This record gives sequence, structure tokens and C-alpha cells, in this order.
Amino acid sequence: MGFFQKVKGFFGYGILDIDVQPKSTTIDRHHPLVVGKVIIAAKTEDFIEKITIKVEEVWQKKDINDNPVHESFRLGDLEFDVQKNVTEGETFSLDFQMPLRLVKSFDDQLRDKGGIIGAAGKMSSLLKSEKSNFWLDTTVHVKSASFEPNKVVELYLSN
Repeated sequence: MGFFQKVKGFFGYGILDIDVQPKSTTIDRHHPLVVGKVIIAAKTEDFIEKITIKVEEVWQKKDINDNPVHESFRLGDLEFDVQKNVTEGETFSLDFQMPLRLVKSFDDQLRDKGGIIGAAGKMSSLLKSEKSNFWLDTTVHVKSASFEPNKVVELYLSN
């Protein structure tokens, strides 16, 4: 039993339960801000060093030869220096508010202008098969694990 607990702890499995609760899974295009709460429940006794929260956009399109192209942009990040011992069964929460810096493709910039130019931007975006996914990634850095436990939540951009 002790050996398997050490192996699980090394890989970050079974140490903590992480629950990320954003107030909304939709990012407002005009006021990009992510507000939420991280709830951590300890399954074993350990030491939490820090909590890292980041939002990334993974942008996908097809190039001229119809090959997929992927780019990743970090839109915002927070780091909390916790330095806390947790015991088995203990839970605590952390509220966060993260402003984001949105990245717009050329087609998105055209679409925002509206009118005929906006329609051209929408059409160009459709032809290139542009798609963006937004991910809220929370990682809890614990002393005993080499691979820290994390939780990822998908977010969406408003129109």
C-alpha cells in the first residue's frame, strides 16, 4: 500500500481534487475578463507551494496546401504563492480575477469593421477554416509530485 501511494504521489495522482469554477464559461469579446474560484480538496497530507492559472487560445486554420496550422497564444496568467501544508480531507478555495489580452487574426479585424469589409472578413475566415479554442488551465504545484495535478476547463468567446 505504501509503495503504490508513493508512485501515485510521484505522478500527481490521488493527491488533490481540483475543481475550477469560472463564473461564466463565456469570455466577453469587449471586456475580456475571467472571474472564478478554485476549490482544492486534499486526499493526502502534502505541501502546496503555488497555484498557476492561465488562459490559452489554440488557433487552427488550413494553409494554402490544405495542411492544418496550429498556433497557441497565452492570453493571461496568474500565480499565487500559497506555501501551505494541507492535511487529508482539508479543503480550501481561492477566488481569482484575470484580465485577458485577446489576439485577433486579420480576418477577425476585418469582421469587426462591419459592412462589406466585415462580410469579406467572415467569408475569408470560413474559407480558411479558422477555429479558436480557449482553455483555462489550473495547476497546483505540490512538493511531493514530479507531475503536478491540474484541471483544464474549456471557455468560449462571445460574438
